[in-house]
Amino acid sequence: SRDENRWTIRALQVLPDGRKGTAVNILTQVDDDKFTWESTGREVDGEILPNVGPVTVVRQTPGQ
Repeated sequence: SRDENRWTIRALQVLPDGRKGTAVNILTQVDDDKFTWESTGREVDGEILPNVGPVTVVRQTPGQ
């Protein structure tokens, strides 16, 4: 879902060993060349995992 400059992605995945994982990934646009990513609410088969981020991603201009 999108709210202004922020996207929230609810993910459910099956891992190679058959366990189920869930997470909420949040992408927030800072400006035209930068966004942050974070992952919260992470679980694998009911085991709570630590949050990740926020991590800042910056577009590199050609030649740098």
